[in-house]
This record gives sequence, C-alpha cells and structure tokens, in this order.
Amino acid sequence: MRLLVPNSVLEEMKQRARNPHARCESGGLLLGFRKPDAIQVTRLTYPSRWDKATPVLFMRSALGHRMTALRAWKASGGAVDWVGEWHTHPFASSNPSSVDLRSWRKLAKHSRRPMAFIIAGGSDLFAGVQSPNRANITCLTSLELDESYELFA
Repeated sequence: MRLLVPNSVLEEMKQRARNPHARCESGGLLLGFRKPDAIQVTRLTYPSRWDKATPVLFMRSALGHRMTALRAWKASGGAVDWVGEWHTHPFASSNPSSVDLRSWRKLAKHSRRPMAFIIAGGSDLFAGVQSPNRANITCLTSLELDESYELFA
C-alpha cells in the first residue's frame, strides 16, 4: 500500500509540531481518495474546541471533524472519504505510542478498510497504514518527493 500526501498538508502538520508555543498535541482527520493500491490524501481537518489535548495525548472528538468530512464528501459527490488520521508529538519523536497503535487497529477494524496514520514529531515524521485484518501497522518510508507531493511506500 502506498500513501500520497501533498507537501502543503505535511508542512501544516510539521509547523504545528514545531510551534514553540504549542503546549499540547494536536490532530485531526485525513481526507482524500482510496485507490486499489494507494491512499491519496487531499486535505486534513484541524483541532476543534471539542477535542481533548494534553502534552502527551490527543483525543479527537467526532464533533467538528465529522461535519468537515461530510461537507467534503457531499461536495465531491461521494468521492472524498475519511482515509486516516494525523496528530503531533511536539515534545517527542514521531514514533507511535502503544496507545496510538491500539487506537489505529480499532479504527481500521471499525472502518473495514486500510487507514493511513501520520505523526509529526518535533524533528521527524511517521507514516503508516493499518489494515483492518492485520495486527501490526505497516510503516512507510518516503519513496519520492517532488514540488507538490510526497509518496510513501
């Protein structure tokens, strides 16, 4: 499975992780398209007032994010989908925690489709895809980068 992400989306995540005023993690949904062997991210949702964030935890509330995803889905005639989630680790590396891994398995199982997950750390980035029928996430590495997109595989 491959993951294609616009540089602008990745940069937004990285800026949130590097923000010297950020005291807490932040995150949201990844929206985009599903292809037979790839997930293409087109945009993300931003933290909302209903989310819970601490220096070591981000818990996304359905409120706010759901409406943004629904509007994108309707505007695209049902083509844009919730394809994953992102969050930051502003004070640590981008390595997923055991809480992250458990949550991702649960989300992929619930959706019954592969889901992409990205963590922007203070100085690095983690990208992976969790399949609903696998116990472990598939870690992805950057395969190609151009002026618009980064391809992970």
